[in-house]
Amino acid sequence: MDQLFVLRDTIEHLRPFYDDTLVQVALDDSALERLENLYLNRWQHAQVVRNLTAMRVAAQMHDFIFATRANDKDDQALIGAPAAAGPIYYGLALTLESAIHGTSLGRLEPEQGEKDHKLPNKVSI
Repeated sequence: MDQLFVLRDTIEHLRPFYDDTLVQVALDDSALERLENLYLNRWQHAQVVRNLTAMRVAAQMHDFIFATRANDKDDQALIGAPAAAGPIYYGLALTLESAIHGTSLGRLEPEQGEKDHKLPNKVSI
């Protein structure tokens, strides 16, 4: 398979267009002052996704915290915006917990007689 990629790159009309430009869009202090808020709400974040999609970016990666209250209108905007985008990737934080004890698996101590018992796990997002 790797040889096919090598061959493809040696023949100009088979070579895919490649733009190695990488752009980071970040909220700085002046942008936050204009927004009069420390965080984007879900509707504003959806607008960022739509704007980047309109610019025809090759891919989007987002890492953010939603510190504002949720509402159905903003949630629907955020759900709909990525549907029209190309590849879009979101950061994610997971907490692993024991379904039996409800404690973090990293701190889970087996109760007496449970040492050989496998606990079912769940992932909380």
